[in-house]
Amino acid sequence: MTADGESVSLAEFLTISEIATLLHLSPTTIWRQIKRGELRALKIGKSYRIRRSDFEALLTSAAVSAVQPELNPNHIP
Repeated sequence: MTADGESVSLAEFLTISEIATLLHLSPTTIWRQIKRGELRALKIGKSYRIRRSDFEALLTSAAVSAVQPELNPNHIP
């Protein structure tokens, strides 16, 4: 239960290893993102758990939009 009385499902949380696997990254890379404050995590004992919503927020903030190259009128393809 949360402080406001809502129940919390374990499915709402991911481990560092699960996120690393999903992103094809090293668990160390994910751990560094947590330490730098780029990814919010809960430390429970010696383990970290990341809320799925925090993971999704990281993905959203990391999304890069395609940049249109400037058109050069003198450029001949």
